[in-house]
Amino acid sequence: MPSVTRPEKDPQPIDARARIRKSEKSSRWFAVLFWVAGLGGVAFCYWYYAQVYVPGERAKLQLAETQAYARELRGVVASLGEWSTQESFDRVREQLVAFDAREDASLAVRSQLWDRFSEAYEPRAQRMREFDRMLAEVRAFSLEADEESLLVMQERVRQASGRFEQPLMQQLKEAWAPKREAIAQRLDLYGSGGTGALEVRSIPTGARLFLNDREVGVTPLQASGMRAGKLKLSLKHPKYYDYDYPIRIKEYGVLSLTDLEMKPRQGGVEITVVGGSTGDRVEVELVCTPDNGETFDYVKSFEGVYVSVPQLIIGAYDISVYVNGRLRQSTKLEVLEGSVSRWTARL
Repeated sequence: MPSVTRPEKDPQPIDARARIRKSEKSSRWFAVLFWVAGLGGVAFCYWYYAQVYVPGERAKLQLAETQAYARELRGVVASLGEWSTQESFDRVREQLVAFDAREDASLAVRSQLWDRFSEAYEPRAQRMREFDRMLAEVRAFSLEADEESLLVMQERVRQASGRFEQPLMQQLKEAWAPKREAIAQRLDLYGSGGTGALEVRSIPTGARLFLNDREVGVTPLQASGMRAGKLKLSLKHPKYYDYDYPIRIKEYGVLSLTDLEMKPRQGGVEITVVGGSTGDRVEVELVCTPDNGETFDYVKSFEGVYVSVPQLIIGAYDISVYVNGRLRQSTKLEVLEGSVSRWTARL
């Protein structure tokens, strides 16, 4: 029988319950630490997304928008010129102010845009200062001025038309016209050998215009440098009676005469169309060219068409007869003053 060796000391008894309690306690702490670490990670991810990633993306988008806006403003500023309207400059200025309010707009870009805007505006600003000075001079112009001073200022206002745009010139003329009129009236300059302007439109156009029997042009007519005073205006046209009209041109003024209607020289025509059939559509056309371009159409639907036009402006007429839309007869007929021209068309 083999011998059994007994250990010198008996091993310590194992306390299973204690070990179980210790293991359970460690597991609970591990679970707590695991959940704390997990929640911390989630919180960190949320913080990073909300506080770092999203603001960064928004900043990139805003910066790209600002850069695009800056490029657009460069183009707008470059389009400005000396003759751009004040409204255009004001509108661009408002856009630049709005651009300055953007936090991500760089100082260099802001400065560059404002410098370019100032360069574009300076010629207009200089012209506006010139206009303001001239407008102030006109408003301060003395009503006691002599004729020489009046002529000098009148010439300056006339030359300003090529320097200032229409709205500015309107202001200038509105300020100058009453003073010019009052001074000319006080000095009794009307008809004293000065000049004014004349605008004439007649019916018909193309009439020869005479002032005191001296031909000055053909209507419609606009002329400056016309002698001021009482004049006899005459219109002459080969197909109309002479038209005489007394006028008075004011010095430094504009006399506008529109729609001066001349009385036409007239004659008549009688046209007979024979040979047609009942039910035919007969058209008689009278055309006077090139003086007045008038066209007269008559439509009948029976044989023996008789057309009488007692009042026609004198001249050569092309007369055509159409039957059912087809040309059948044509001729030329001269209409003379106070007489009746006759023609018989045989189909």
